[in-house]
Amino acid sequence: MSVTWSSLKDKLWESDVPKVKPNVQPILPVLSNVPPEPSVGLTPNPTVYPDYSSTAFQVQADAIGSNKSYQHLKEKINFDKTKAYEILEKYLGPLRNVAVDERTKYIMAIAQIRQIEQIDPTQLLATFDGMKVSLGAEQDNFNNFIDQQQRETVDPLANRMTSLTQELSDLQDKIQTKSFELTKVNADKAEAEAKLNKAKGEFALAVQFMSNDIERDRQKYTALLQA
Repeated sequence: MSVTWSSLKDKLWESDVPKVKPNVQPILPVLSNVPPEPSVGLTPNPTVYPDYSSTAFQVQADAIGSNKSYQHLKEKINFDKTKAYEILEKYLGPLRNVAVDERTKYIMAIAQIRQIEQIDPTQLLATFDGMKVSLGAEQDNFNNFIDQQQRETVDPLANRMTSLTQELSDLQDKIQTKSFELTKVNADKAEAEAKLNKAKGEFALAVQFMSNDIERDRQKYTALLQA
């Protein structure tokens, strides 16, 4: 059974997003600011391997280890689980103990793959295009999931806030009671939005790292497979 973003909701929602404590004084609804998206850096030079040794990358790499979105993507989109990888391993395996460099081993393996499997490096490298497509599909699925959660969690609270605000204008005699209720609803809405924003931020970081993983592997295998 395929794992969906909805089935990961509880894990995505597990976080250190702070509880929003209502103030004792009544307040009017204020939309929470959306935290900045992770920067989309780390684009490697197409002729060299990306530099993963920088301090900035290491900070993000440490964070991605506990990123459940990234773990979910890595489980579903992994070169090691592809047919191309299986074919490469089939012919590289017997060469593991051969006393030649890795590049030569790949040349030897590709020669056999061409002859026996009738497959050339271009076909193997096309796997990475498919992985990019799969990553895009996961992005679409996640966006649909977030939209659904927005409708189910944030929008009803926002609508309730609008209703309460109108009641405060129309029913001055109940202003104190309604103000405290509005404060509580505003806190719940802020908490719900904080969870959504954290999930979106984690997913954006996961997509960035997944894209970098794919590009890194593409460059590695391009260098190894193309004579």
